[in-house]
Amino acid sequence: VEVVPGVTAATAAAARAGIPLTHRSAAQAVTLVTAQGRDGPTAIDWGALARLKQTIVVYMGVSEAGNVARNLMAGGLAAATPAAIIENATRPNERTVRTTLGRLGAAVAAYVIVGPAVLVIGQVAGLAAAVDPVPLRAVG
Repeated sequence: VEVVPGVTAATAAAARAGIPLTHRSAAQAVTLVTAQGRDGPTAIDWGALARLKQTIVVYMGVSEAGNVARNLMAGGLAAATPAAIIENATRPNERTVRTTLGRLGAAVAAYVIVGPAVLVIGQVAGLAAAVDPVPLRAVG
């Protein structure tokens, strides 16, 4: 194991999956949020996040993936918005599942994602490198 100070899981996971967190035509910002607080789901203003042309990376979002998706769609993001679930990033058992916002909760269930994982939501999730370093699976 090598620990590199300053590299957050969002950056490492996206890089391994070939997903740029920002891209001139897709996202001018990145917001890192957590779906779970000490006492349960967080009180995030998902509608405000949905209105910005950005990438949203959700930590601790596996158990809340369906709720995160519903809240972002209620805030205005389209169900067809690309999304990715990156489980066990940089580990030998790493998996990346590409899906859409509307299918995010179903993808977590279908692939039995148990974490640790980050959810990458936004147009950049559809811009993965042509040759991915890890085989990607698509859901609906």
